[in-house]
Amino acid sequence: MFGEAYHAAKIKEAIALVYALEAVGGPAPLQEGLERELGQSIYTKLAEELFVSIVTDSTAPRAVKTSAAKSLFRIWEDRLLAEIDDFAPILESIWRARNELRPVLGTMRGTQEFFRLVQAACDERFVDHFSREDVTDEQHQAFEEFLFGISHEEIAQLREHLAANAPGCLSYEQARALLGRNGDSWVPSPGPQGLYTSYKRRRVKAHYRSLTGAAGPKKTAEEYVMIAFLEAGVER
Repeated sequence: MFGEAYHAAKIKEAIALVYALEAVGGPAPLQEGLERELGQSIYTKLAEELFVSIVTDSTAPRAVKTSAAKSLFRIWEDRLLAEIDDFAPILESIWRARNELRPVLGTMRGTQEFFRLVQAACDERFVDHFSREDVTDEQHQAFEEFLFGISHEEIAQLREHLAANAPGCLSYEQARALLGRNGDSWVPSPGPQGLYTSYKRRRVKAHYRSLTGAAGPKKTAEEYVMIAFLEAGVER
């Protein structure tokens, strides 16, 4: 609990310093360095929550949960120094890449978004996982949520509209109107904070589907990948 409080305070202080530097027009290298530090802190917190989710997942194999618990112990025992690139570089790589991606929507096939994500990612193993032949429909759906930044249900609604109406292409404004979303709630804000918000939203919806048996992914894309890697004993 003390470690979590420290981490939360560290993130809040970094956010305040970023805003302060922007307000006074601080040196660009200093702003960039502080933003990197903020990103690492948020990604570390996000990875911690991801591992907790795996450890508490009643459907996960025991070996997977044990491996996730070891990563958690590493974070908790070395709270002052442990950062995401020390224990889960694949997650840091894909999260940084996703932060550079603004979904186009268009035909809702995700082709442009996919290739832009691949281009921006330093570690391609995350994307490669969802390109395998044995990946389930639910895992593909979780990846689409990650790619578009909206829920599986919203993606399905937009695709139904495209199938029933011409032309088969959507703009942001059209999609916003169809989903009844205002500008502020359309997509998470850019950067690590927005990605954290996106993960929390996807996690809540996946948990709801798991409890109710509703159609759609029962885990986030990050959970599916990390469970597969932990099960295979792959260095992550």
